[in-house]
Amino acid sequence: MKLALTKASTSVIIPIFIQDSSSTTGAGLTGLAYNTASLVCYYCRPGSAAAALSLVTQTVTGAFSAGGFVEIDATNMPGWYRLDLSNAICATGVNSVGIHLKGAANMAPLPIEIQLTTFDLNTAPTGGSPLVRDAGYVGDYKEDETVYFPWGTIDRSGASVNPTTAGTIRVYKTDGTGEVTAPTGITDTRIFDTVVGHHLCTIDLSATTFYEKGMDYSVVLAGAVIDGKTVNVVIATFSIEQRYVDRHYHYGGG
Repeated sequence: MKLALTKASTSVIIPIFIQDSSSTTGAGLTGLAYNTASLVCYYCRPGSAAAALSLVTQTVTGAFSAGGFVEIDATNMPGWYRLDLSNAICATGVNSVGIHLKGAANMAPLPIEIQLTTFDLNTAPTGGSPLVRDAGYVGDYKEDETVYFPWGTIDRSGASVNPTTAGTIRVYKTDGTGEVTAPTGITDTRIFDTVVGHHLCTIDLSATTFYEKGMDYSVVLAGAVIDGKTVNVVIATFSIEQRYVDRHYHYGGG
């Protein structure tokens, strides 16, 4: 099981599926409870020893409780359970966490891999300004590839306009304040193909060692003036060989 969560997420509740190891059809295992004999849960953050997540009683609709564990619906969703993650699991400082449930009779061990990101993949747009149409998360790229993404600018009525002050494009890595600023490997083409309010950004990931495998990046428009308002806003996010290996990488921005 693989998930992506934002770093420092709190009160996280996830649904999990536990398979019956005695089944030849992959059926779910029913009847587990937080105090089922030998059922245990551990998690590991890179660079740290495994730590126990103590399972505690919970209800399907109950308020968050770290370690809460309960069967959701044995009749309609056999094998599905609710698990409440402790806040320590998603704390900042690492980019991934492993969780492992095991031990109960007839239970297939359940590994859970969590990718911790600096931005919420479920939130769109990421730009946070009514004057900018951002590109959101544009993908997971291989090292030294080129990132392409379009973005746009509008006025407060929704009409496409060009910035009266261009501003600059900056790229930030994870939660650091270090940055790459255009034009270092960044081609910022405004009014692309002469279309008002339509722009294209190109980022050459081979231009500097700032771009590394296993990292998330934010592309920021800084100091632009659009419809009389100064705007500092994220226009895209991307990663470099950071998502799971079973997901397809973008090649050449395609």
